[in-house]
Amino acid sequence: MAKRLKIRIKLTNRYAEFLTPYPDTELKECFSYIKPGAYFNPYYRNNPTQYRYHFLKYDRVPSGLFLALKDQIEKEWAVRFDIDYQRKKIKFEEWEDEEGSDRKYQNECVLAMRKASKVGGIILAATGTGKTYIAAKYFHGMHGTGVFIVDELGLLAQARDEIAQVLGESVGMIGNMKFKPARITVATVQTLQRHRRDPKFLPWMRSLKTVIIDELHEMLGKRNHDIVSSIEPLACFGLTATLQMQKKIVRMRATALTGPVIYKFPYQEGLKRKYLSPAITIALRIKRGGHAFLDKWEEYDKVIAKSSFHNDIVERLIRYGIKRKRFILQLVKRPKHVRILSKRLKDIPHKLAYGAIKVRDRIAARQELENKTIPLLIANQVFKKGTNIKRIDMIIDAAGLPNENDAQQKLGRGVRLCDGKRGLIYIDVGFINPAGVTKDSYNWNRFAKAAKKRKRALARLDIPVYEYEWNGSAKDVIRFAERKLEKLLAKLEK
Repeated sequence: MAKRLKIRIKLTNRYAEFLTPYPDTELKECFSYIKPGAYFNPYYRNNPTQYRYHFLKYDRVPSGLFLALKDQIEKEWAVRFDIDYQRKKIKFEEWEDEEGSDRKYQNECVLAMRKASKVGGIILAATGTGKTYIAAKYFHGMHGTGVFIVDELGLLAQARDEIAQVLGESVGMIGNMKFKPARITVATVQTLQRHRRDPKFLPWMRSLKTVIIDELHEMLGKRNHDIVSSIEPLACFGLTATLQMQKKIVRMRATALTGPVIYKFPYQEGLKRKYLSPAITIALRIKRGGHAFLDKWEEYDKVIAKSSFHNDIVERLIRYGIKRKRFILQLVKRPKHVRILSKRLKDIPHKLAYGAIKVRDRIAARQELENKTIPLLIANQVFKKGTNIKRIDMIIDAAGLPNENDAQQKLGRGVRLCDGKRGLIYIDVGFINPAGVTKDSYNWNRFAKAAKKRKRALARLDIPVYEYEWNGSAKDVIRFAERKLEKLLAKLEK
């Protein structure tokens, strides 16, 4: 048997450093991915290396990525890593069972995070399973300082309140023009990025032991790698319900930023243990051509945002849903679409949520829906993630775009449990092209392909998805959905 090549590594909390000599060309290939769109570049075949993103730079790679790929590389390349562990430990209070959650999986996750605290890792847990609570319980027993990073102001106050309630201590806030750090702080990624070299921020940033990134799937860009590199915490964790780990580019970026997957709790497991509400999806399909000769956003306005035909259908669904005494979250993409629907539904008590609406007003609108004061909230992407709205039992998604993470995140807004709630009906409004219309046709509807992507993404959650072609009757659509939901509830009650 051939002797395996030994490669010496110095492993710290943030980086794995390769000590020379080592096969750098081969390892660069292992710790890299092909840049998006490279296959379509005519120069790619002649110089493929130029079109790869390499994590191995200056003889080192992020520790999380190294640990995620270590076993695979040793097996495939017949090498052995001789590791000099120089990672520092985070100290914790002794775990007391009586202080834990009554949800066993939350305790398991906190213990998994403690175990992985020499580098960090990814927690894949369904929306509504209490990821912010898990982060707070981790911080509760940790010695030292930590930061919980969110990506928008709307989540800043919500996360701060939830964490403070668990910790029983004051939680700092950085964002919305405020710099008030504490032992545990909630911060917006935009503020940290802007001030990562600010002398006023540096002492606090360098004192951080742990960084926890909320909605990791939204924050895999360069700025977050820059922030974590500036802070160099002992551990960095990422929380998400929807991370497309089957895609190499996503998998490598995520593990490089945080570390390997350390805990999973999918939607079906939450449903089985009765921590999440049952849900069904209606893929409502409108047969309509498009305008292939137009720019994407011009066509978007013409067939979705400003289309009387499309908005008539959405309005009918909302009106009949409210007639059935449902609490509805109506989701669209563009602020002007929010305003168009609001004008159409001015006779129905409702509130709006989009960028121009102040954060405190968005929070108040959400609370009015929770308190049954209003039956309808019309929002754009500011409410697609992170926001807790337990009361809603119908979501109508009329955004029409292809992002698979978005579809799963939006559905997650409605699967939390609530008194009197029987389950969630999620209606995805999309298109199918008329018979005979092909991609080369002038009236090809490009948004039909987006509808297929969303349907596949929702099906991956193991939630029943029923395709229903629009026949002109909102009553038929919603009654069909209610029958399917009752059938699912009966099956789960057996």
